Amino acid sequence: MNTAASQPTPPTAPGPGSHTWRLLGDVRSLLLLGHTGLLQAMHPAIGSALIHQSVAFKDPWNRLLRSSDPILASVYGADAETVAHTVRDYHTGIRGTDGNGQPFHALNPAPFVWAHATFIHSQVVSAQFFGRPLTAVEKFELYAEALGWFRRYGMGLREVPKDWTEFSAYLNRVVDGDLTHVEAGAEAIRSLLVDSPSPLRWLPDRLWRPVGRRLGRLEVWVAAATLPPVIRDRMCLTWTTRDAALFAVFRRLIRLLAALLPHDARYLPQARAGWRRHHTTRQPATPTSVPAPTRPERTPILSARGHHGA
Repeated sequence: MNTAASQPTPPTAPGPGSHTWRLLGDVRSLLLLGHTGLLQAMHPAIGSALIHQSVAFKDPWNRLLRSSDPILASVYGADAETVAHTVRDYHTGIRGTDGNGQPFHALNPAPFVWAHATFIHSQVVSAQFFGRPLTAVEKFELYAEALGWFRRYGMGLREVPKDWTEFSAYLNRVVDGDLTHVEAGAEAIRSLLVDSPSPLRWLPDRLWRPVGRRLGRLEVWVAAATLPPVIRDRMCLTWTTRDAALFAVFRRLIRLLAALLPHDARYLPQARAGWRRHHTTRQPATPTSVPAPTRPERTPILSARGHHGA
């Protein structure tokens, strides 16, 4: 028996022909900084690290934008694997007691996998609300790409859901039962609504503050629109019929504006550099091929109980 031939093929990291390249660095992802940041902050371990070992809530925009650069570089960068190892090693010294009183380390599977999961999830949410929603098969393909991306960190895959169906169940389980660090979530929201330092070297704080307050309110409003209702209710985020009507107009406007932009203008700098380096076309070529889903899946955002932003 040829044992080598019987081993599963390791997942391949996403490249220029992938859904990940098409979605992750899209400028529309900036609308979900608050959404993704809140999902991370409410994790017991991540929330505790942010409160006790970070200036994230004092300087939220710098933290959000500074953190996004290496994440994008771990996908679009010429030295993506090296960057991914740097991201992993940055977390080596982060440890403490989580929001449930349990010891944690940032490289333990639970917080590290959850942080990565929010980046996968945000692509699906961005496409659902602000672009072309992914089909069931495309979600399976996107997740297969994400496994290859996760391998770049040099972390094992034993604790990682093996396909989109398992990932969907994992998302629901964590959202429903594990995201309990309300204090960190509240701090994440508050930090976006108050004055904070400018994240742009060329823009003085006094000119940034009114802009930052408005952008912060927008981020919190979009988070309320796109987060699962269980999280919205847990964090006491108001969502009215009027908000839903306004958001329906807003998302259509975003789709229209994105359709009018040339390809390069639709991408953040790291992604744009990657596209230019690989001389790719507008549309993805051949995404990772995976079996089609054999049973319906449910995601927190698109479930019957969670679809409230349309």
